[in-house]
Amino acid sequence: MAGESAPSAEDFSGWLTPRDALNLVQLVHPDISVAAILIVERLTGGKIVAAAESSVWGDSGKPSGIAAIPASYWPSLSGNRPDWWDTGDVRFFIRSGRREVPPRTGRFFGVRFKPDGISEITASARRERLSPAEYENWLPPRAALNALKPMSFDAAASMIIDHARAGLVEAVARLVQFSSDETQDRHYQIISKRHWAQVRDDDLSNSHFWDSGSIKEPSESTRFERAHGIENDDDPPEIVTLGVRFDPAGIEALKPRAPSPFSSNSDPGPAPPQLPPSATRDDLVGAAEITWLGEKPKHAGGRPAQPFWEAALLAVARRWHFGDFKPKRQADVQRALSDWLSANGHSAGDTATKERARALWEAFKEEDE
Repeated sequence: MAGESAPSAEDFSGWLTPRDALNLVQLVHPDISVAAILIVERLTGGKIVAAAESSVWGDSGKPSGIAAIPASYWPSLSGNRPDWWDTGDVRFFIRSGRREVPPRTGRFFGVRFKPDGISEITASARRERLSPAEYENWLPPRAALNALKPMSFDAAASMIIDHARAGLVEAVARLVQFSSDETQDRHYQIISKRHWAQVRDDDLSNSHFWDSGSIKEPSESTRFERAHGIENDDDPPEIVTLGVRFDPAGIEALKPRAPSPFSSNSDPGPAPPQLPPSATRDDLVGAAEITWLGEKPKHAGGRPAQPFWEAALLAVARRWHFGDFKPKRQADVQRALSDWLSANGHSAGDTATKERARALWEAFKEEDE
């Protein structure tokens, strides 16, 4: 073992047991066999440093103190039972290179790995799972919505889902169940962008998801039937995702507000209408539309402002601001507003949609200049 130095007792106490190291690597490589092979290969290549609480050579040798394990020993690990990941006890058969000299048997007890070698693995790959402790610190859907108050339900829900689909806000599931193969069920799984894309907006915009955290991804046959206007409740979902939670850091990043795209440095527009303390939410939404779009307040007998315009304008503006939407003309903005209204079960006349599209288009163009 020349050239290998053992860690101090204080340093060694902070090193990882084999099982702890395996659990950490499984966060980015869920298949346990892949994670185990990766660790052993890096031990063999010297990328992960290992030591043992004690060791003994031969049948009559005396146990030593903390001992380093050279990288050259790990190729002879194959003779060990799989439970060494839990016991931390390994045995190596070391050959001298001379046929007439029998191999020496070294037993190492309480093996541990230096943490930085494991950290290199977890930092080099996008994680696919969380630990149970990490999961508990993430936000349930309703808590994520509440964190974005005073934003409306529709606006906050659309914003979170849009960012999740773009991979800008991470989400995790306590359990992902596959109806076709129960052996594929995964715990504390990070939800992929592909998974979000397969789920209908209708299933994410109602309160059931935001209160239960459950998502049902339809099978291929169900998607085909829906595309052709056929509703079949008997067809079971392909994937059921339970206990969805959102990364609090991702939700926090949605809070800061960029300068309003509805204002202009050269023309501040009309002052916000003065509202009494008893004003309702609809009154506030109507006032916001008047301020943003430069509209004149309608007389008392006019049609009240529709509250969904707030969510529609915010959804399109945020997509534009974050680069997910790059319109080339005002008509593209109008189409995006119409698409959002249709997807969220709302309708509006062409004139109302066009007016708001024009205001949004001109506001962003002025900022670009």
